[in-house]
Amino acid sequence: MDAIRNQLAADHRVLDDLFCRLLHDVQVLSHHDLQLVWCELEHRLLSHMDVEEQLLFPLAPANHHVAVARARTDHVRIRGLVCALGLAIEAGTAREPAVRDLISTLHVHAEREDRTLYRFACERASSAAQYRMAATLRTAARSAHETAVKTLANRTGCHDAPVLTPKEGRKLA
Repeated sequence: MDAIRNQLAADHRVLDDLFCRLLHDVQVLSHHDLQLVWCELEHRLLSHMDVEEQLLFPLAPANHHVAVARARTDHVRIRGLVCALGLAIEAGTAREPAVRDLISTLHVHAEREDRTLYRFACERASSAAQYRMAATLRTAARSAHETAVKTLANRTGCHDAPVLTPKEGRKLA
């Protein structure tokens, strides 16, 4: 069983879905929906990268330090793009090119990680360790969702903030 790779792929699909909704909302200039999707996306993406750095990167063999360094450099750049886009969303100035730039950067990064680092993590971790890491990734995703909902509630002052569900891709009351 390839638990780590499966969970990372599932996270990537959810992030892709959130990016599609973000792109739609920025195109139609729906500020409230944009903020809602952004909160979920930002927390999930940052949590995903944190888990990779803490649990997956250390599993790469020493002779692949260049791939790990590249992934870490990518993460720094992605965090910078996330910060800039988040500020633009808060200010109501976010535009489609910035969203597309982040999406493009993430797709290139994800493909590179999948070809290199994810493979090593699967090869070098025992089955029990893979399951523990997959569980950590799932917990991080749930925690990111809960944090996003709370953050949005605090930002808007509305503690009955709608909740996004990845499956339906719509807001639920």
